[in-house]
Amino acid sequence: MAEIKPMIHKYCQNGTYMLLDVNSGIINVIDKMTYDVLDVYDGTNKDAVYQAFAGTYDKKDLDETLGELDELIDALVTADQAEKLKNGGGEP
Repeated sequence: MAEIKPMIHKYCQNGTYMLLDVNSGIINVIDKMTYDVLDVYDGTNKDAVYQAFAGTYDKKDLDETLGELDELIDALVTADQAEKLKNGGGEP
């Protein structure tokens, strides 16, 4: 199975942190911690996130944020795979 890499764009407008998934067009409102974590997290490097934000964010809060990001990644990859199958693209 081909690996699907998310393409995202994150930004802050009028104090609201947002994440655009370029592949789906979905815009998510996120918190500051998630915004910061996205600078480091690639979906596989939780230890790097813990190290980068030690003393800035509580590990329990980082665990929650990383879990939510993993769920979002899984949902977007699954949606992308389903769309490709629906359009006759076979296995992504």
